[in-house]
Amino acid sequence: MRQSNIQVVGTLALNIVPHLLKEPLISPGTFAEVGSVEFRLGGPVANVSRVMRQLGSSVHMVACIGDDELGDTVRRLVQNEFECTYNLSVVAGCTTSYSVVIQAPGVDRAIWHHIGANATFDGSSVDPCMSEIIHLGYPAILPKILADDAAGLRRLFDSAKGVGVTTSLDLSCLSPRSFGTGVNWHSLMGDLLPRVDIMSPSLDDLCVALGISGDPPLKCAARAAEYLIDCGAAVAMVTAGPAGFALCAGSETRIAESRLLSPVARTWAETRMSCPAKYVYNAQTGGAGDSATAGLLFGLLAGLPPRHVVGLVASIAGRWVSGSRFFDPFDEVLYGLSS
Repeated sequence: MRQSNIQVVGTLALNIVPHLLKEPLISPGTFAEVGSVEFRLGGPVANVSRVMRQLGSSVHMVACIGDDELGDTVRRLVQNEFECTYNLSVVAGCTTSYSVVIQAPGVDRAIWHHIGANATFDGSSVDPCMSEIIHLGYPAILPKILADDAAGLRRLFDSAKGVGVTTSLDLSCLSPRSFGTGVNWHSLMGDLLPRVDIMSPSLDDLCVALGISGDPPLKCAARAAEYLIDCGAAVAMVTAGPAGFALCAGSETRIAESRLLSPVARTWAETRMSCPAKYVYNAQTGGAGDSATAGLLFGLLAGLPPRHVVGLVASIAGRWVSGSRFFDPFDEVLYGLSS
């Protein structure tokens, strides 16, 4: 099998999205009329892969699905929508992960999520030698990879670093009953991030996992990105929803530890940048952080300098939230190079 630029691994779900005409009332005994329903792939494996493919990267997707009808739907959508290679492990006796996405016009989405077969993902199906980057998304809802003090996560990233592959990690917001609430995230970040070249969580993710808080959000995101660099990451981006995002990078020596990033180590060293959000109207917030992650990863793959990557991330996330599903890699406006 040919080498891919990037492997996107971890959380994959079937999103069930009813079209809502107004904010729904969800209470016993009520009746609310809704529009048609859409089935689309969600989670970082789908969202990051979708944007990376449109920007021109080759992608390999790795995830687990159940041996049920939803699993058949997921496989069909991957085959029909994504021009990429994939390894979807079918777990006998398991249900496929799905999310019911409640996205009323003009407001942030709410999600009802079923982990399903994602609970069995432990990273063992990932071949580090297949790509230049391995990006893993949402370990907090991948309980097997976090089991035994995140032994599977450490093993995956150690094997990737051992063959010179750049590692990337994104977190997810924790619900009160999720497996990830039992993890000592401060301890894990301190031990894990020297193995992680690129971190791209949201401020919400870090507020719950690490207790980081403060106002205004963009300044808090910048402090959080600094924290991730201090823990050992080479490049850290923290998104803050409608406030924008912050981007930081470590020392030239730390960045150069990544074979992929070493050519731009001097250009990126000690970067400290923030950018306000850029969008016209709020059509969809689900997956916005993943789209920003894809912009960062593509920019680093392409060897772009920080200011161009900031423009790229802002434009991609802005277009995603505004409802655009297509990103032209030759569009200079996308990179913030023209207006």
